Amino acid sequence: MKFRRTELAIGLGCLLVGLFLIVYDFLQNEGASEFERPKIALKTDDKKFNFKDFQEKMGGSGAKTSKPEILITEIIVKQNENFISFLKRHGLSGLESMSILNAIKGYYKSSTLKRGQRFFLKRIKIEGDPTLKLQKVIFLVPPGKKFSILRKPKGDFYLEKAPDILPKKTQFVQGSIQDSLYIDALKRGLSRSAINKLSKIFSYSVDLQRSLRQGDKFEVLVEKTYDPETGFVDPGSIVYAALYLHSGPQKIYRYSMKPDEIDYFDEKGAGVRKALLQTPVKGGRLSSGFGNRNHPILGYTKTHKGIDFAAPQGTPILAAGDGEIRKLGWLGGYGNYILVGHNKDYSTAYAHMSSYAKGLRKGTHIKQGQVIGYVGRTGRATGPHLHYEVHYRNQQVNPHKIKMPSQKNLKGDQLRNFLLYKKGRDGEVSAFRAGH
Repeated sequence: MKFRRTELAIGLGCLLVGLFLIVYDFLQNEGASEFERPKIALKTDDKKFNFKDFQEKMGGSGAKTSKPEILITEIIVKQNENFISFLKRHGLSGLESMSILNAIKGYYKSSTLKRGQRFFLKRIKIEGDPTLKLQKVIFLVPPGKKFSILRKPKGDFYLEKAPDILPKKTQFVQGSIQDSLYIDALKRGLSRSAINKLSKIFSYSVDLQRSLRQGDKFEVLVEKTYDPETGFVDPGSIVYAALYLHSGPQKIYRYSMKPDEIDYFDEKGAGVRKALLQTPVKGGRLSSGFGNRNHPILGYTKTHKGIDFAAPQGTPILAAGDGEIRKLGWLGGYGNYILVGHNKDYSTAYAHMSSYAKGLRKGTHIKQGQVIGYVGRTGRATGPHLHYEVHYRNQQVNPHKIKMPSQKNLKGDQLRNFLLYKKGRDGEVSAFRAGH
């Protein structure tokens, strides 16, 4: 019994000693934390706390400030529009329109405004404000110029600087004829406008209806200007093209003799444009040649003193060359008829028209390629087509047997400069071929 009491006394004593040591250690640490806490030195480049940044990171309600939305609208000039009415039609006030015109009048005449010209309105939209704030007016003037007109804080406009020359990029297209030049070039990525231009250029020297055969090859180099700000890319200009026909290659080069005088030439510097077009109807198919034939209506053999191009009713008919209208009206079996005099020796006639182009009359001066009428079947005609004649000294001659002179030929220094230019283009085309 005495032994058990001794054990309890010893255990109680150990417990008290342990409690004492715990309390002592706690008091020691509290003193150290109050008097010996380590100090943290802030570096001078440490960032201060930013409540706005903290909100953005935490996704708070006021985390993001909305940025103004920039809207660029493309607008295109319509026919017979003047500068002021054009801008007012798109929401600009009369004062704004006049201010813009005054800003550019030293570089651009409003009288030169043309149908199809592109303008861009650069506006700013701020969240919570339903109105659009016009900041800038951009317009592009062929070939490859850009005007930028900015708004001042007071509201009037000024020209940012002299016109920019837009950067250029080239597109190389090559292929072979399987269906037609139009269809096959379109499949290869050439634009419709470029194909129409290509057909027009070659129509002076190549009968595209009869000369092209399946397997003939073509290649085209198109130079395009583009505007990084608006994203606009123009259809481009053909700077080189070639048709590799069974009869031999036909090559053309776009060359600038002067800044405002650009034309197309062959490899020897002879102008591609001839006095008369080979095909004066858009997309026409040669349906009847020059010479004796059995007349489809009269029923007997008769000399056909022209050539016929079959085309859908209403297809535009083009003037084969520059000249003056000598006759316009109904002419018996010819139906609706136009006779154009080109010089003292040559004239061309167009028959069976459904109608004439507006504004034409006897004595009207016309340009090569100008639309003068539309395909029809008036007079003695079994179907819609153009009957086309070439007259030499008042006698009908075979249009495919005459060699028309070029309108322009390069000589002297112009020719030497052209041949150097041609050499550079040929090298560029060779590089594109190697990359295909």
